Amino acid sequence: MESLPIIEKASITLRDRLREETATIHQSLHRNTGLHRLTHLDCSRSLYIEVLSIFFHFYRGLEEYFAPVTRRFMHEAKPLSWLEKDFLIMNHITPPESLSFGANLTNNVMLPPCIETYIGYLYVKQGSTLGGQTISKHLKKSLSLEPGVTQFFFAGFGDQTAHHWKAFLNYIAQHEASLDTDLVVKSAQTYFEILGQLFNQYFSPGDINE
Repeated sequence: MESLPIIEKASITLRDRLREETATIHQSLHRNTGLHRLTHLDCSRSLYIEVLSIFFHFYRGLEEYFAPVTRRFMHEAKPLSWLEKDFLIMNHITPPESLSFGANLTNNVMLPPCIETYIGYLYVKQGSTLGGQTISKHLKKSLSLEPGVTQFFFAGFGDQTAHHWKAFLNYIAQHEASLDTDLVVKSAQTYFEILGQLFNQYFSPGDINE
């Protein structure tokens, strides 16, 4: 008797795995009081600078860390450039080296820079431009900061943000077959966790709201 063909389950895509397997740490980051208060009308200039400073220290080490990786995404976000413009607009000096979580950040990252860890990092970095759009609108109301004119980091790519995110998802799909997808997911989880730890260090865990 001829055996029936085996029907395989549709394999989950890397995009789906990244979304599902980073969801918990991603959402906990959104609940951090420092970020949450940026969406309030009483958001202060000092809070805004504090949050920018945390992002600056996160990206300062990691942008250099991943510099050797080739096959880069064409529309890669430039957070350090945007942040430096924000500090200039706010007449604020770039965050000092004395902030405890900045200088040795990558010493705690044990994942070597390669295409998989780079894509995992990009998932955090490019994704932040999406969430930044909401914060950007609130900053326009609370601090009168115009996206692309007097605020840059949270404004990101502006009207092109969604377009560049879709291009990034296509970039993931194009490379997926040749990747160690477990390593990509582990990298994304790692950098979400590090960013969350930095915010929890500056805004104590007791400040986080559900």
